[in-house]
Amino acid sequence: MYYLVHPTTSLEGVVKVPGSKSQTARGLILGTLAKGVTRVQHPMLNCDNYDIAECCRLLGADVDTSNDEEWVITSPGLEGLHVPANVLNVGNSGTGFYFITTLAGMLKGKSVVTGDYQICYRPIKPLLDAMREMGAKCTSTRDNDLAPLMIEGPLEGGHTVHLGGKNVQWGIGLMVCCPALDGDTTIIYDTTLGERPYANLTMDWMKAAGVHLINNNYESFVIPGNQQYHPFTKKTAADWCSASYPMVAAAIMKEKKTIRLDGLDINDFMGERHYVDWINEMGGKVTVVDEGRARCLRCLSWARTAPPAKCGCTISPPAA
Repeated sequence: MYYLVHPTTSLEGVVKVPGSKSQTARGLILGTLAKGVTRVQHPMLNCDNYDIAECCRLLGADVDTSNDEEWVITSPGLEGLHVPANVLNVGNSGTGFYFITTLAGMLKGKSVVTGDYQICYRPIKPLLDAMREMGAKCTSTRDNDLAPLMIEGPLEGGHTVHLGGKNVQWGIGLMVCCPALDGDTTIIYDTTLGERPYANLTMDWMKAAGVHLINNNYESFVIPGNQQYHPFTKKTAADWCSASYPMVAAAIMKEKKTIRLDGLDINDFMGERHYVDWINEMGGKVTVVDEGRARCLRCLSWARTAPPAKCGCTISPPAA
């Protein structure tokens, strides 16, 4: 499929921002762990989340994605899940890769986890080492700690594991799955943890499912064991990453026009919300309507002579 894009000098109108990809993924995994019916409202309709949904189906959950406004996960709970009859293919979803690998380790038996070309070269060794310390067998078909992976569980609680590096993604699966284990689990990051908004996002969705962890200033996370997941209904926030594209596009147009982006929460966890500050610092005009209560922004174009600005881009991490 090809798209032909013609040049334009202005953008104007209203943009309905889709739901958060990262929040949808967490809803799918936690809904699969909880026994009962979970509803994820305003899901992000993209290939990554459809691939995660299919993996959850292979593990024993019924995931209905037929309604674009609400996805419904009906699950037997962790105790009713089973090793899959087919390969767990996460496609291009890095978030799904780490979640599904950990979830496969919760089950007694063997699962194969893989993805597309990029996923097969995406680092995962720190997570695999942690899972090995917790009793799982994790092997790579290429003997290089990269996908395709053979995961054999179950994981055991009561361990303290160290995750080298600052990548929060290596720990998000453990954060979400370890509440079900016997005994407390402690995750220690050996360096300053990056991508903290995604840790906050994960804890927020865990709370919706009735489980929790103890955050020690992002240096370590203590996850009490023997917790029970509960089904829930939760709406995802609008996706700031998706919103950043029309926001910047409107700002750099030659003609001064206004677009409105609906559904955004300026108090959201996501680092991409700082695009509002950056565009304003560079001479554009982004207005948060009604101090965020209206859940929308107004973006006005700037002149091309906008001054340079220094932006702390480390605030906006890659998706997790």
